[in-house]
Amino acid sequence: MGCSFSGLNALYDSVNGGGDVWINENRFRIVRQLGEGGFAYVYLVKEVVNVSSPASSGGRAAVGGGLSKKVKDKSHLSVDGTYAMKKVLIQNNEQLELVREEIRVSSLFNHSNLLPLLDHAIISVKATQEGSWNHEAYLLFPVHLDGTLLDNSAAMKSKKEFFSTTDVLQIFRQLCAGLKNMHNLDPPYAHNDVKPGNVLLTHRKGQSPLAILMDFGSARPAMKQIRSRSEALQLQEWASEHCSAPFRAPELWDCPSHADIDERTDIWSLGCTLYAIMYGVSPFEYALGESGGSLQLAIVNAQIKWPAGPKPPYPEALHQFVTWMLQPQAAVRPHIDDIIIHVDKLISKNHIKMVEQQNSSSKVQALYELCKKTFTPSGVPPSSRAIQKLCSLLDTVGPADVGLREENRDDDRGHGFLGPNRLTRVARWAQSITYLDIYECDSFTMCIFCFPTSSIIPLHDHPSMTVFSKVLYGSLHVKAYDWVEPSRYQESKGPGYPSVSLAKLTVDKVLTAPCGTSVLFPKSGGNLHCFTAITPCAVLDILTPPYREDAGRKCTYYHDYPYSTSSIGNGAELSDEKIDDHAWLAEVETPDLYMRQGAYTGPTVKGTFDHFARDFAPDLQLVPKCSLFCSAAERVLLSDLRDPEMLDLQRGYCRYFKYENVMRRLVMESFKSRAKVQLPSM
Repeated sequence: MGCSFSGLNALYDSVNGGGDVWINENRFRIVRQLGEGGFAYVYLVKEVVNVSSPASSGGRAAVGGGLSKKVKDKSHLSVDGTYAMKKVLIQNNEQLELVREEIRVSSLFNHSNLLPLLDHAIISVKATQEGSWNHEAYLLFPVHLDGTLLDNSAAMKSKKEFFSTTDVLQIFRQLCAGLKNMHNLDPPYAHNDVKPGNVLLTHRKGQSPLAILMDFGSARPAMKQIRSRSEALQLQEWASEHCSAPFRAPELWDCPSHADIDERTDIWSLGCTLYAIMYGVSPFEYALGESGGSLQLAIVNAQIKWPAGPKPPYPEALHQFVTWMLQPQAAVRPHIDDIIIHVDKLISKNHIKMVEQQNSSSKVQALYELCKKTFTPSGVPPSSRAIQKLCSLLDTVGPADVGLREENRDDDRGHGFLGPNRLTRVARWAQSITYLDIYECDSFTMCIFCFPTSSIIPLHDHPSMTVFSKVLYGSLHVKAYDWVEPSRYQESKGPGYPSVSLAKLTVDKVLTAPCGTSVLFPKSGGNLHCFTAITPCAVLDILTPPYREDAGRKCTYYHDYPYSTSSIGNGAELSDEKIDDHAWLAEVETPDLYMRQGAYTGPTVKGTFDHFARDFAPDLQLVPKCSLFCSAAERVLLSDLRDPEMLDLQRGYCRYFKYENVMRRLVMESFKSRAKVQLPSM
């Protein structure tokens, strides 16, 4: 199959020296060479439109110039007239037939994920001293300047970057769609060389890349009946020339003497390509770098190794998907329709997961924005309407929304740390409680406490504060008091008898998720409370305003004593029915809490100073707070900014930030030119 071509030997000179090329009736100018391989060269060309031709007189025909008359699908025409032209040097009749077959096969397909052949020509040329070819073929295609999947993977690998799960699935889904078009022909065709180097990518803003399968030089009818050893050897020899080794199916390496080969050779290559989209290489290329390693043995035995990938890693379902396609026995390998059904399910699950993550992010962000709008550093309790809105939003928050998963419910109780004395109950402890800081400023704190079974936060107060608590998972016993008004107290009666004040029991119950949000106020709702974990559990707390000693909001701890241990006197005793609802509280020294700082992994509050610093150096180690350093850093950070909201964010951040090295680098690098402050040594 060939076409007439004008210019003949003059064409050879123009292509190799730059200039114009004619493909049938259409003229193209060589812009530059894009690539080469073997006896083929690829050029970027631009159509030269005759201004006097009807095609240039306006309308749709003007797009694509004279080429528009020949191309049926106008979406393949270039707006700016640029195309890719493949030039093939043909040395003998066998190569000539291969090129003609490629042209014929390319003309069979019409799919958006298969590279279309727009025009072609084969001409006879005179032999030269530089080569022995006697024909040249010119094939014209749409141009995709973002390169192949192989090019993109190599660039990303050098930067230690990976495609997102969404992009992996979408690129792969497009390849499946293109292959389905080939496999569903009558008779079915196999591409036979599916690999990253034969996948063109075009990056699209706000979308996954467009993927187009190209190069149909190895495409043949898929069904082959092998009935002798010589036929098996012929197939293996053909495959060694036309199918890239790292992506070649096992039956093409070691073909039985009696076998039925079909289009599922492409499914093997497709599985290898999915792996390569994820990790940048074929799943078996590791064998080439091993001493005594054999690529063929690794492929025939389907010995897959999974390298380190992105963080977080690709879902295990993707690994299982690859393994499913890489079945050594072709008879149990899935067909393309099975693959498409499965990848669509994975895309759907991934979409649901992304929606959930977006919803989670929006919930945390919505909490922040509502708190920012509602709370002030003054400590004035919010209005009942604001409290209702915040509680309604908190009631919708679950563990996944803040990056948590429910811990297992195995009994992890410890053995006690305070021990009994004659006035206190026995206290027990477990593993350390984990504290996760979401956000903190002068107006409010958002944080999470993760409790192992039986762990305790002892009785403590929240002076002039309003606190919202939401149990995210598990069961938690809450015991809470409010001071009796007017206050009633007893002075110490001597050593071992502390001063005590009377409090009324307001809450004594177990909260089990899912449950509503609890709220305590400065003088009501159980401002003094203690927590005991019945099972592993987590609590999301919002405190407004935060603890701050210089503002009179110091956290004080207490022990509670039965009412009967002391007497008010002066006829002010409680009636019998009220005794069980009251207790004496004695201030105690701050206990040694078994608590550690953890890393919050949920959605980050956007637009905060804390978010910037976490991204700035997320891998540095925690160190204790240093008020002197924080104060100096605060002065530096505040020295050049006038936005009241940013000042508020930065004050809170500097006071409570625990990454000393991050803060030091932040101050030194980000604000070096704006403030000269001598930082204290640590």
